[in-house]
Amino acid sequence: MIDYLIELQNSDRDTVFLRGNHDQKVLLFLKEPKRTGKDYIKWGGDATLRDYGINLKDYGTMQDAAEVFAENLPKFHAKFFESLEYSFSVDNYFFCHAGVRPEVPLIEQTKHDLCWIRTEFLFHDEPFEKVIIHGHTIVDEPQVKSNRINVDTCCYDTGKLTTVVLEGKSHRFLQT
Repeated sequence: MIDYLIELQNSDRDTVFLRGNHDQKVLLFLKEPKRTGKDYIKWGGDATLRDYGINLKDYGTMQDAAEVFAENLPKFHAKFFESLEYSFSVDNYFFCHAGVRPEVPLIEQTKHDLCWIRTEFLFHDEPFEKVIIHGHTIVDEPQVKSNRINVDTCCYDTGKLTTVVLEGKSHRFLQT
């Protein structure tokens, strides 16, 4: 999948790829495996490592596993992860992985909140500067609120990948 996304990124198509908390965890694990390793594994890092030919049971420490991961991770994959944007704005829409902190201008949102925020964002009913398009919080079906649209239908577990098609002020969903 990463190869496919890189191919799209390098094509003539106008693409923006967003960074989420799991992407951020990959980069943190590579830089600080002792500090972040347990959390990384908890959040699916073991599956990612297996995808790159690394079985954690073969390594004594997180540091050892991270060093082998860094060797096995193609440089263009690492570059792709590092290139991911935290947000993207177009017309009346603001795209990010998790959400935004209420009462903070969109331009001033922190990278941490864009990847990790949940409760304060989800329970905020007032309008934002733009409609927020996000995932991060699993829903059975796409969730449309007056101030946000959530498209996280838990693809890794349900096999149902959802995206939103925005056309002016209207929208529709596409699902696998």
